Amino acid sequence: MSQSARWTEGYVSEVDYTHGFYREMGPTFLRFALTLASRDSPDPSAPFTFCELGFGHGVTLNVLAAACPHGEFWGTDFNPAHAAGARALARSAGLANVHIHEDSFAEFLDRQTPEFDYVCLHGVYSWVSTENHKRILEIVRRKLRPGGLVYVSYNCLPGWAVGLPLRHLLASHVEAASGPIMQRLESAKESVRKLHQVKAQFFTTNPPANRLLDDLLGRPPKYLVHEYLNRDFHANYFSEVAAEFAEAKLTYAGTATLVDLVDPLNFSEETAALVAPIQDPVLQETVRDFLVNKQFRRDGFVKGPRSLTEAERSERLRSLRFGLKVPRLDAPRRVRCARGEVALQEDVYGPLLDRMAQGPASLDELMRSPELAKLGLPRLLQALAILVGIGSAEPAHPSEIAATAAAPVGRLNDVLVDRAERIDEISVLVSPVLGTAVKAGRIDQLLLRALQAGDPLSSSVWQVLSSKGQRLAREGKRIESEEENLALLEKLAIAFRDTLLPVWQKLGVARG
Repeated sequence: MSQSARWTEGYVSEVDYTHGFYREMGPTFLRFALTLASRDSPDPSAPFTFCELGFGHGVTLNVLAAACPHGEFWGTDFNPAHAAGARALARSAGLANVHIHEDSFAEFLDRQTPEFDYVCLHGVYSWVSTENHKRILEIVRRKLRPGGLVYVSYNCLPGWAVGLPLRHLLASHVEAASGPIMQRLESAKESVRKLHQVKAQFFTTNPPANRLLDDLLGRPPKYLVHEYLNRDFHANYFSEVAAEFAEAKLTYAGTATLVDLVDPLNFSEETAALVAPIQDPVLQETVRDFLVNKQFRRDGFVKGPRSLTEAERSERLRSLRFGLKVPRLDAPRRVRCARGEVALQEDVYGPLLDRMAQGPASLDELMRSPELAKLGLPRLLQALAILVGIGSAEPAHPSEIAATAAAPVGRLNDVLVDRAERIDEISVLVSPVLGTAVKAGRIDQLLLRALQAGDPLSSSVWQVLSSKGQRLAREGKRIESEEENLALLEKLAIAFRDTLLPVWQKLGVARG
């Protein structure tokens, strides 16, 4: 037995986890999602306490701590490398409102902590043992305050019905082999590919398995290791998860997958008619999952739920501000949903994106635009839910909180762009205006770093890349010559300065 076998409890620790940011955990995002569902939730503009169970590298935890200085953030991850890295990131940015622990769930259960307004888990519920499920639920039962919110994302059925045997096959090959895990994974992928090539009946009688295999083989190895190869792997029906959280006194309050709230994107009139008469919320969600073959859920559960009156819901929504996260011309014109790809109506989204491109605005401010006012509140809300759902927009902080977040966010962003000089790892920067992160690839981070240092953009980035033997690529092919790299970097610098930088300045990501 390896030295780590006991403390990892079957979770893969040989390969580093990805440095992801999960925006659905953001308190303001969750407030918007649950308000759309007419459910009360903690007020993200008031002081709050937040806990993430299994925080990985702590990117989400640190981003939210910087963006929400009025909150206190706690987190635990049993992997000491994760805890050390998350602490180092917080320390480098001078974040005093982050409390990071290297506890198992059993150990964290006994730790003295405040009651939490939020307890969040991304994916963890699918990758831990039944015993750890019980510990998570006990943490929630003991440490979540009345009115508090749990966000939990997990692999679900029926969408994983085909994936479970494929995952079992891949994991069985890996387990039976010897050598480093990445070597075993590549060998396992080749074995599964050969089964597909000889037309194993599993693939011929399950056409969706062919598409899933293509997707699986194209995924980064790190993703496959952590998604497919942990000893414990669960895909649950929604009703099973709802029943487990009910034991901890929690009730389902709504989804954080906002596109799911827009029925025309997911159901035909005929299928919508099957859902509408169902009164039981758990059964209704179960039927919805079967209609769209749901594979992954992002759920909010509340301890002591309270429904909002229509007047409360309207007042709360009208007070929210919304900001555009992407350049106006980069906003998608189509949305992927259960019914395929649907075009966004230009007469609705054109005026809305034009107004949002001017800067964050409240719903009331948006309604002052004649073109948007004529849409009516329900249609405008639906459009905002879709824009937020697809990642083009985000509910924003009140202006006074944005002002207090500017300093810690600035420090964390400085750390992140400096880190980008050394390694391509964290692909976000933070907005004090939105209270969350925006996508920021390494080249854009390096361009921002050069700009803020007053250095020439393209040559500064080239100096970083060339010093490490790195090159840009065009159409998947590495560009070798300095001249061609500099020419492409100059084009990227112009696009950054003219298109992306103005958005980042409005959002406080870049100092204006």
